[in-house]
Amino acid sequence: MRLREPNWQTRCMKTLPPEWLAKMETVYISCEGFLSHLYHPRDDEPHSALKLSRPRLRPSVITTQFTVEDGHPLYQNAQAVLQQFNAIKTGKEELSAQLRTLLFSIFTMEKLKDVWPAGEAFFPPVTTKQALPIPYDLTLTINRMMGISTSAKEIA
Repeated sequence: MRLREPNWQTRCMKTLPPEWLAKMETVYISCEGFLSHLYHPRDDEPHSALKLSRPRLRPSVITTQFTVEDGHPLYQNAQAVLQQFNAIKTGKEELSAQLRTLLFSIFTMEKLKDVWPAGEAFFPPVTTKQALPIPYDLTLTINRMMGISTSAKEIA
């Protein structure tokens, strides 16, 4: 096979016995600032797992963890990713604090709409129920059952 032929490696690997191959969907990098792939981080912690755009075949003897140390050509790129991650995390925390301040200072949905009209797309949908007709003597019956005296105004 020619080296310039597209996908020659994939076609070559498919001819190998299945036990020699493994599918790789995630690559793990070991780099300063990233957490180990053995640790299960929260969403706000930088994880070393990088999802690939599609599963790829790899020889089963090759690991999916790659070490990127200072001096490695990808070290600066890995640090740039980490800086972007931290900037997004900081921005998310600041936005969350601002939203909490806004929400805790307002007590009604109408006031929130007045103060922040641009945020209406984020408000929960307001459901309205059709009011059921109230029988005329319902309140009178409830008052009698509870021992509350009814005045002549309420009856009229």
